[in-house]
Amino acid sequence: MNKPLVQYENLASDDDPNKILTALVDASSIRPVPPPDNPDQPFEPPDIVNAFYTDVWWVGSVMRCEDDKYAVGFLGPPDMLEFKRSELRPHWDFLNGEWIRPRKKRMVGSVFSPGTAVEVNLSKEPIFGACFPAIYLGKLGDNSFLVQYKSSNNSDVKVIVDGKHIRACIDKSTYGKTKKKRKTYNGSL
Repeated sequence: MNKPLVQYENLASDDDPNKILTALVDASSIRPVPPPDNPDQPFEPPDIVNAFYTDVWWVGSVMRCEDDKYAVGFLGPPDMLEFKRSELRPHWDFLNGEWIRPRKKRMVGSVFSPGTAVEVNLSKEPIFGACFPAIYLGKLGDNSFLVQYKSSNNSDVKVIVDGKHIRACIDKSTYGKTKKKRKTYNGSL
């Protein structure tokens, strides 16, 4: 199958950083330029946007905005970064030869605020494994939450967890001081 040769506007060749990158790509990866942006139109949560970062456009969701600063969350790789309005444009899907704006997904508010200390469990089955401290960064979808924790080598790691894998921090100051007996589930009703 013949693949068309494309020349990128903003990417340099790995072999020669002074040469614009060209590549053979699948024809299904080529689409027209999206409709023009209105830079005077502000974005608001949860608008779906394209953010220009590391020389390419990434699809994300506006999490917060203040003045000309927009916090945009990304699912892959999981992250939340800050952008100016000039680094954003509306996201459009190209379906059946037409540009279509995706519907806003009004998300139910989270019980956590960005910057809140939480506990997460990265086991596939949340029953097993220990929870460890993390910082809640924001909600990325109906049941997707971006958190950041410290790895064993003390580097910051950002991951997406679902609602089964995140919880509020347990207040350890009252640990062992309660006189109420906790009810436990023994497997029968």
